[in-house]
Amino acid sequence: MQRTLILIAGLITMALLAVWCLDKHVGEIQTDILTRSDEALVARGLRLSASVSGQDVTLTGAVDSRQARDDAALLVAALDGVRVVDNQVTLLALPPAPTGPYVFEAVSDAGQLVLGGNVPDDAARASIVGAARQAFRGRLVLDQLTLRGKAPQDFAGAVKGALPVVARLDDGSLNFSDRRVTLRGVAANTRIMDEVERSLAASLPTGYSASAHLRLAAQSEARIAECQTSFDRIMAGRVVLFETGSARPSADSFPLLDEMAAAVKDCGGVAVEVQGHTDAQGAAQSNLGLSQRRAQAVVDYLLREGVAAGQLVARGYGESRPIAGNDSAAGRARNRRIEFRAGTTEGSEQ
Repeated sequence: MQRTLILIAGLITMALLAVWCLDKHVGEIQTDILTRSDEALVARGLRLSASVSGQDVTLTGAVDSRQARDDAALLVAALDGVRVVDNQVTLLALPPAPTGPYVFEAVSDAGQLVLGGNVPDDAARASIVGAARQAFRGRLVLDQLTLRGKAPQDFAGAVKGALPVVARLDDGSLNFSDRRVTLRGVAANTRIMDEVERSLAASLPTGYSASAHLRLAAQSEARIAECQTSFDRIMAGRVVLFETGSARPSADSFPLLDEMAAAVKDCGGVAVEVQGHTDAQGAAQSNLGLSQRRAQAVVDYLLREGVAAGQLVARGYGESRPIAGNDSAAGRARNRRIEFRAGTTEGSEQ
């Protein structure tokens, strides 16, 4: 009897040990399958959860297409040791397709560049952000772009070509609406303003249209005063002469006008009003017209010498601003004059 009890106890012990070993082995198999399932899903870029019971795997989570859902199940089913895959992955509700124009925006302000709007894919995004960082070296580039399917032809190339143009402005914004491009901003001087306008059109592929709305940076009072001092020094004791009865500058005044052209160009970004004045002889309306024509003739001469058009404005004042009496020949001669005024003056535009 005692031997029988010992035998039974031994059999029970062996059975328990076998169950323990089997459970331990099953646990190791489950852990291995779970680890390999998670690794395979992550490698495929699928953010799903896997759970394992024995050799059966259950997948949960959400994806944006049936293809991704099926791929996940096939991927896990192909792993060694997996018997059954219970695919409980659901489909995400897709947002409605965007409507309206394909847009892009780059805004440069306060030492940083913000990129917004649409790009067709991750490759175009990386290319555009890289071009922005190259063009705006030393500035923070913030990527707020969103993916939006097919873009107009040559879209990424058009954006990359235009970014170095806006980088030349103190502050500015570059806007794309399909193939229409608008540039707004502040230029340090008229030379940069003119070059930016030309460069924008040249940077775009065929089929794109461009418009630029630029303004000059505000100039300090000290800079305006410096320019006015330069003008006054050149004009001191000298006058711009015109051919008799004409608004055409005399050849004798060409050297003086050449000096003034150089001085105005040195004051790039400062608006200059070219003022025409006459004496009081003759009809006031005729004098006003003559002063305007002479001021415009001087502006035209300066333009031919390379002064930027956006920097100059011609204004005739006729006999309304005398600096001497009109009752003597000497006084009338002083009143017949051309003056150059730096800064935003009466009648001037920027």
